[in-house]
Amino acid sequence: MRLGLSPGQGWWVAAIVATMPAVYVGSHACFVDGLYAAFVLAAARIGFDAERWQEWAGFGMFCGLAMGTKYTGLLAFFALAACGVVILAATRHGDRPGSARKFGLAIAIAGAVASPFYIRNWIILGCPIYPPPPGYARFCTPKYLSREAMEQFHEYIRRRGVRMRRGVSAFLKLPFILTYHTANFIGAGGIGLCPLGLAPFGIVALRRNNFARLLILLAFLLLFLWYLTEQESRFLIHVYVIGAVFSVAGWNYAVANGAKLARVLAAVLVGISISYGLFMIGRMQTDDLRAAISPRYAAMKLQRDNPYLASFEYLNSEPSVREVLLLDRSVPAYYSNKAYIKPAGQRGERSVPGRVNQPGSVAENPAVGCNACFGRSVVRFRFSSKEPAGWSDAGFSIGRAACLPSELGASDNSMEKFCTPTKFRQRR
Repeated sequence: MRLGLSPGQGWWVAAIVATMPAVYVGSHACFVDGLYAAFVLAAARIGFDAERWQEWAGFGMFCGLAMGTKYTGLLAFFALAACGVVILAATRHGDRPGSARKFGLAIAIAGAVASPFYIRNWIILGCPIYPPPPGYARFCTPKYLSREAMEQFHEYIRRRGVRMRRGVSAFLKLPFILTYHTANFIGAGGIGLCPLGLAPFGIVALRRNNFARLLILLAFLLLFLWYLTEQESRFLIHVYVIGAVFSVAGWNYAVANGAKLARVLAAVLVGISISYGLFMIGRMQTDDLRAAISPRYAAMKLQRDNPYLASFEYLNSEPSVREVLLLDRSVPAYYSNKAYIKPAGQRGERSVPGRVNQPGSVAENPAVGCNACFGRSVVRFRFSSKEPAGWSDAGFSIGRAACLPSELGASDNSMEKFCTPTKFRQRR
């Protein structure tokens, strides 16, 4: 609306953004990138027109929320701050000192809002950014992550953008790569045809609009910083939204100034782009849609997607189970309604200090409190695909199977005091 679009055109912007598979993938399934992008865009909307103290304070608040939501918000903050400097440079000389003070207030508020998140990480986890990205780990000592886990995490980050290559020519090809080569982002989905096909016309149409110029500068800086760092498609949602805004502006420009063929082609392009997005998103959610319609299929899907479902149902319903010890890092602990301890995470995180591959070391660790646990009749389970005869129930191992010597590298004698089969059911 700020760029002169009508309410109807604003709904077209929303439709284009909502049907971008890349935006959808990055905005659901526990990802916070959609919320992060909203904070960045809210900061831009307020800050690029800010004049009063309250408006600059709002700009700083949303910058701080963006930084607190994701560490990539630090890069977005630098891009927003650079746009703020441009705004200051364009102000009249007599008003510049007052504007500089207001800009300084915004920076201070942004730091005050974001700093608690990073200070907490520093105190509890050893690093303000956790896990630390490549190049940053040398400046801090992260807790609960082994060197091997850190190397695997950094390799994962490098692998995500390995197909994008580097260099000026690859950067200039980004609009085409983002549109046509979506496989480069390993399943992140595309953004449709509108940003490439119509956004350039929107830039031409709004070239004299100061707010549009600042948006273009912000999008370029965000894209450039993204290209230099971690090339994860969902980290660019704010740029995709800006592209959609200029796409609708370009569509309006084509309708107002183009011939009949140009108007038809623009409408067809928008239709193909939205249809492509709906098809891709629908294909990704076929299982969920079918489960929403069919309760029988929903039950089958739950059983298929949760290999330990029967195990957790028993644990959650059994009154004698107070805590659960998960030694298999592939087991998702979030299905447990009981208190649990998981010494090793799926990516090698260490929640318990010391060695976790020896069950004796886990049980004797003060953080686990095994001696007190036995006194409170606390039950501990070891999930395993190898179940000893006579000690299995509903797909999970119980009793002595809570500590399997063959899998954990310990002898039977060393396990006796930690694996007591009393208070367990025995079934064949």
